[in-house]
Amino acid sequence: MRTTGLRQDTSRNQQQLLKVAQKLLAEAPAPLSMRQLASEAQVSPASVYRYYGSIEGVVEAFRSSVISEVVEFSAASTETGIRLLEDVCLQWVDLVIRDGRAMSHSRSRQGYLARLRNEAPDLKLQEAAMHRPLVEACKELGITIPDEEALFLWNQIFDPRDVLDLMSSLELSRTTVSGRLVRTLLGALRGWAAPD
Repeated sequence: MRTTGLRQDTSRNQQQLLKVAQKLLAEAPAPLSMRQLASEAQVSPASVYRYYGSIEGVVEAFRSSVISEVVEFSAASTETGIRLLEDVCLQWVDLVIRDGRAMSHSRSRQGYLARLRNEAPDLKLQEAAMHRPLVEACKELGITIPDEEALFLWNQIFDPRDVLDLMSSLELSRTTVSGRLVRTLLGALRGWAAPD
C-alpha cells in the first residue's frame, strides 16, 4: 500500500515539475536553474535531481511530454497520405501555440540528424509521430526519401520558433500557417527527391 502512495506522489511531483518547467521556460529570459524550478514547484532540489538528473533532463522530459501528444494523435488518425500529413502538422501547430515558447528555449547545440542518430528521446518520439504521415505523403507524391531526411526537412520547416514568428509577425491563423508550411514541405520533399 505504501509503495502505491509513494508512486502517486512521485508521479504528481513529476507532473508538477513539468508544468512549472513549461511556465518558466516560456517566460524565462535567462536559462532555467534546478533551484528555481524546485522552488517554484515547491519540491526539494534533491527531488528534481532524483527525477531528472539535470536541467537538460527536465527540458527533455517536457519536450517528450508535448511530442507524445502528437505521437498519440498520429497513431489514432484514420487519414492517409497528404491528408494525414496535413492533420498531424495542424496538431503540431496547435501544440506549438500552447507550448512553443517553452519548446523554443530548449535547443541543443548538436545538429538535428546527429541527435536523431544518437537516439535523443524527444526526437525518437518526433520520428514516431511523423514517420507514417511522411511516408504516406511521399508515396502519394510518387517519391521516395529516406525517413531521417524527410524528418529533417519537416523539422526545419515546422520549427516552433518559426511557427510562432509567422503567426505573430504576419498575423496568420493556425490553419493558414499549417497549410502553407505543409505545401512548403511537400515542395521541399519533391525537390529533395529530384535527381542531382
